[in-house]
Amino acid sequence: MWPDRRLCDLLAIEHPIIQAPMAGSATPELACAVSNFGGLGSLGCGEMAVGEVRDAAQAIRAGTNKPFNLNFFIQDAPHTERSVLERTRAPQAVVRGPAVGAAAADTAAPRSLLR
Repeated sequence: MWPDRRLCDLLAIEHPIIQAPMAGSATPELACAVSNFGGLGSLGCGEMAVGEVRDAAQAIRAGTNKPFNLNFFIQDAPHTERSVLERTRAPQAVVRGPAVGAAAADTAAPRSLLR
């Protein structure tokens, strides 16, 4: 038995086990199984649309009456300067060749990268 029950009591779980809420690989079924066996089942929802989250939450509620966690992460949209994107695409163009339908100027590597 775990000697300190504060976390278990706070989360209303039997065992101090929290499933990693892995966005894209955890499933409602796995979250139900963890919750039903006394841990805190979790589902990573950061990549889900609103309807998918709603459906997943309903599936978990149908599979367990125990506590579970829906995990979200909020980030600012990434912003990369155009010049950085152009520098990183150039070496790929050398290895892969120009993209289908791309203008030669769009995928040609700068001479400095070909030396």
